[in-house]
Amino acid sequence: MRIVLILALLGWWAVQARAYVPVWQSNETLMRHVVTLAPSKPRALLNYGVMLAAAGRRADGAQLFLAAEVATQGVHVSQFDRRLTARDLATNRAALADRGGGP
Repeated sequence: MRIVLILALLGWWAVQARAYVPVWQSNETLMRHVVTLAPSKPRALLNYGVMLAAAGRRADGAQLFLAAEVATQGVHVSQFDRRLTARDLATNRAALADRGGGP
């Protein structure tokens, strides 16, 4: 009986893992998935923007920085997250400006 339960559990985990294989193909697919699941979370938007900007897609990164800034105004966002996101936005926007990548 115990073996059957263990095998069933392993089978369930295999099915669940297989569902996430496409998500984990790259950092971009992972971050895109995170933003899809949590589109109003400023940290998710900011992190995706940082990843895109670092990959040379500066305009896309800057657009996500703006979305992250707007998302910090949501009623569900804690003061801590607002401050942390504002600090990191300033840092990343400055880095983009230093490299000629806009705002």
